[in-house]
Amino acid sequence: MSGKELRELLASKGILQKDIARQLNITPGGFSQQLRAKDIKTGLLESICKVLNVQNGFLLWRHRIS
Repeated sequence: MSGKELRELLASKGILQKDIARQLNITPGGFSQQLRAKDIKTGLLESICKVLNVQNGFLLWRHRIS
């Protein structure tokens, strides 16, 4: 999943990047920088899933069916 796709998915669900960043204990700027990557690291996706209280792989699975 690319950073652009992840940003779009979060926005479509009304999830603010700054809220995710806060829960991951990183700055909003740091989180935004990570989302600029072409491919998001698996560890970050797993951390976001944990914050959202969804199963690991949810974001990737969601991306593949949309």
